[in-house]
Amino acid sequence: YKGVVSNYRELVLRYVQKEIPGYTRFRTVMPGWDNTARRQNNSDILAYSSPGAYQAWLEAILDLTLEQNFGDERIVFMNAWNEWAEGNHLEPDQRFGYGFLEATRNALEHTLLNCPPQGGMSMDSREHNKMTSRPAAPLAVDQTDELVPPIEMIFDGATSIKEFKEVGEGFTQHYLIERVKLKPDEKMLDVGCGIGQKARVLAKYLSRKGVYHGFDIVPAGITWCKEKYQRFPNFHFQLADIYNSHYNPKGRIRASEYRFPYANETFDLVFLSSVFTHMLPKDAEHYLGEIVRVLKRHGRCVITFFLLNPRSLRGIDAKLNTIQIPFEYGSGECRVADLNNPETIVAYDESFMRNLYERHGLSVAEITYGFWCGRKELRSSLQDIIIAVKE
Repeated sequence: YKGVVSNYRELVLRYVQKEIPGYTRFRTVMPGWDNTARRQNNSDILAYSSPGAYQAWLEAILDLTLEQNFGDERIVFMNAWNEWAEGNHLEPDQRFGYGFLEATRNALEHTLLNCPPQGGMSMDSREHNKMTSRPAAPLAVDQTDELVPPIEMIFDGATSIKEFKEVGEGFTQHYLIERVKLKPDEKMLDVGCGIGQKARVLAKYLSRKGVYHGFDIVPAGITWCKEKYQRFPNFHFQLADIYNSHYNPKGRIRASEYRFPYANETFDLVFLSSVFTHMLPKDAEHYLGEIVRVLKRHGRCVITFFLLNPRSLRGIDAKLNTIQIPFEYGSGECRVADLNNPETIVAYDESFMRNLYERHGLSVAEITYGFWCGRKELRSSLQDIIIAVKE
């Protein structure tokens, strides 16, 4: 015999431990390899392959892909469905039966159940985001600290103290820290900061050099935060008396006329959770311009949406959507839930929003689509989330 026999499990470890390259890597897994039928005495064999070892490899590759790839580049290749002459197949056989197919299903379910949450899109009314994955390992946040408001004051979506904590921790951990790599010494702006759902978590994460600014249109939330965050000198809260038919009908300033009260190129990160889901096109476009103005070059922004595209529209047509937006508004660039009170819920045409981003010099790095329209993804949140970088 002149062939080569290698250990399948050692090969798996080598591939999982490869360094992250400076380019996008699309990973491949395979259930085994034995091409003796084709190559006879000059074959290549991977010994000790099994459904269990294959499942462990697939789980690791799914986790790496979700962690290191973005948007529609989150792809894993499978080699192969039925390469029988190479002993490399997912189809049932006499030795393992349905073992490799079941291992594939198990790996996908593992990723769904054990991945960090994508989210906490606080939906204001705000239609709270019900997470589909179990909470990630939480940041070091004191679960009894004074930064948790009483339940009767919470207006940013949570229906319990537990939800308030989990949503804030999930969004901050996954999006701000893991996805956009927020550093403890950076400066950030929380537009629509509510009553401190994300600020509470960041208070434990930021260093003394890090700076947090937040503004909101609800006076009670800002008043409460100013009082409770007095011992955090690097945290600043400001009331914006902006008109909103749903949340601040007595506001004196139109959103389309509001200038963020910060100098140009101040922040490394700007994030908005459940803000554009309550803004009409003219206001949203103005806010994008302000976001770009206050962002540093190569600064990042994270914004949540309901995005209308062929996939979400199919879900709506099939009545799978949990968010009802039956009415077209304006020139067709968005839909709303209530024509009499259109800012209650707003969903935007994705191409319209992508064009706005491009016009304002924001490069879309990643879109994570939510389950509001009936999607069933490996890892998801209610709203759609766009991560972008200022060019």
